[in-house]
Amino acid sequence: HEHRGDLSNIGQSYNSIGTYYAEQKNFKKALEYFQKQNEIMKKIGDEFQLCISLVNLGNVHLDMGNYNSSEKYFYEALDVSSKNNYLAQKQQIYKNLTTNFKLKGDFENALKYSELSLKARDSLFNSTSNEQMMELMTKYETGKKDKEILTQKVNLEHQRAETASKNMQRNLFIASFLFVLMIAFFIFRGYRNKSISEKRIIIQSRIIEEKQKEIIDSITYAKRI
Repeated sequence: HEHRGDLSNIGQSYNSIGTYYAEQKNFKKALEYFQKQNEIMKKIGDEFQLCISLVNLGNVHLDMGNYNSSEKYFYEALDVSSKNNYLAQKQQIYKNLTTNFKLKGDFENALKYSELSLKARDSLFNSTSNEQMMELMTKYETGKKDKEILTQKVNLEHQRAETASKNMQRNLFIASFLFVLMIAFFIFRGYRNKSISEKRIIIQSRIIEEKQKEIIDSITYAKRI
């Protein structure tokens, strides 16, 4: 895989060099580097870059006025783009073939490929629109799910807060109830102890009274004797 990646980078470098020479109108050098790019892409099986190299070769021959050669490369590129459904490349190739046939004076084929170019452009537009629509729908669904998750989290936190509040209120009520119960117990115990003490005092008073009465009765009896 690493070797394939290295070759792909070299091929794309050849593409950049070829493009530079083509812009400088040095068509011989441009063909040389585009051909090197083409051979590398065939070797590693990179169909997309292979299609680009074929279009590049066709464009250079078109600029040189070699219409039969440019037509050959455009058809090869068209075959690769059709097989792999490269819509953007396909539409560009149709435009290039339209130009090629115009320059050859073959206006019938020029019209044919001009119409195909327009159809390919519409297909590309529809495909792009569908992809964008799918992307928007995906983002919407993702956002919707994120919102639902957030709502669930908020509801969960709210439920937890309510539960904590209820637990606190319950614990406070139990604590208050126990405190009141404890106070009532001490009051009751104090009252009971007081009652017992009072009863004891009353009993002791009665015992003392009875003793005193017995003593007085004894004294009275002794006097009589």
